[in-house]
Amino acid sequence: MPGNPAQRPYVGASLAVVAFALALAGPLRPDPRSETATQSGGSAWLVQVDNVSPEGHAWGFDAFYPSRLQAHAGDTITFRVAENINAFHNVSLLPVRQIPVQGYSGFMFPDPRVPGGLQTTFFAGHPNFAQDPRPECGRAGTPPCVWDGERPMNSGVLVIPPAPDAGQGNRTFALQLGPSMAPGTYFFLCLVHGPGMNGSVDLLPAGTPAQSAAALEADAARAYAADLADLTRLSRDMQVPGLETNPDGTRTWTLAAGGGGPDARLSVDEFGVRALVIRTGDTVLWTMQGPAGAIHTVSGFSAGEAEPPRLPVFEAACEAPTDGAAMAARPEPGSMAGTGRGQMGARGPTGVPGERARSEAGVFPPDIWNGCPGRELALVTSYSQPTIPSGSAYTAGVVSSGILMSPAYLASPVGDGLPFSDSYALRFPVEGSYRYTCAIHHGMTGTIVVETAR
Repeated sequence: MPGNPAQRPYVGASLAVVAFALALAGPLRPDPRSETATQSGGSAWLVQVDNVSPEGHAWGFDAFYPSRLQAHAGDTITFRVAENINAFHNVSLLPVRQIPVQGYSGFMFPDPRVPGGLQTTFFAGHPNFAQDPRPECGRAGTPPCVWDGERPMNSGVLVIPPAPDAGQGNRTFALQLGPSMAPGTYFFLCLVHGPGMNGSVDLLPAGTPAQSAAALEADAARAYAADLADLTRLSRDMQVPGLETNPDGTRTWTLAAGGGGPDARLSVDEFGVRALVIRTGDTVLWTMQGPAGAIHTVSGFSAGEAEPPRLPVFEAACEAPTDGAAMAARPEPGSMAGTGRGQMGARGPTGVPGERARSEAGVFPPDIWNGCPGRELALVTSYSQPTIPSGSAYTAGVVSSGILMSPAYLASPVGDGLPFSDSYALRFPVEGSYRYTCAIHHGMTGTIVVETAR
């Protein structure tokens, strides 16, 4: 997917700036059907998933706007993903007696059909999901899915195309609250980003009035303004790199690879410094400073002005491979992007032929999930692991740090045992200018400029 336009400065968290950003993004508009009769006689409501970054920034709003609403049995709720190029979510609705932490089974698990392989939990057939396969419903051109509230229901991936005519994407998911659902609070969460990204529906008894669409819009606008102010502060807090002098006179620079805070809903999907000037022999240590549920990579690397290659850590699929390929196997040192390793193509991430459905030419990889709702998979590629060990000297070639996650998440019960790290380091003995990127987030790029020590 192509990256964001050229980055431009964004200054301050004043009320004027927040007001400008709100005007830029535009207010959250209710579904045109809101508070009007649907075919079932109920009302229709809209919940926006994610939100819009100010120009020049790549911020993650891992939140729902609004995060709480009232409804009645027979009402329809549409979840619509925001126009954010990095928005990549789903919605998992939970039964009345479950809270978000109970509905989250972790980031990934060993693939039962692939020795040594890993698979993300947010698309696999799992007890936390609805029936498998899910019938054709909820997406554009299909009727809303009817939910009885007795077991979880999963929306599938919600994502927009990265550019016009660059794929179909999947922007919305609609469901109807079944006529027999009992009153109570029903939670929903995003299985990509974990239980911190949650919301709830208060199902009211018949005859008890729900809030108006205008009240929901006001709630969403207030939440967005507060989140913009928090992300402005979080972005500022990660801007200054750390610096230590080593016994041999070289230096180690500590650079943020993503930022955030205790609020797991907000993520700064940027490197702390976009252009860092160091001396030959110095080391750069990238540390994951984002919230639990966020993931980043330090990958690509290219000299001069060339775009760094994207080294995808996930491969979209409709079926698990049947050839026994180890999806998370480490690639050979120095292997180059564009050869089919770790990418969509005729061969799997380990270079071994596999039997899995693939996206058609001319679309971006997530579009493959539009062809198999209920059977979507996100397989972990070889680039989810470091191509060379942390602390190695970098001179040329393609490098991936592997997936970086927050230390708090890796130390938690759901993160314990995952084969990932919270940091990655490279030493730069040769002068030059080296560009790199995060393979997961567009607009998250950086440059290391290495000058000979004088």
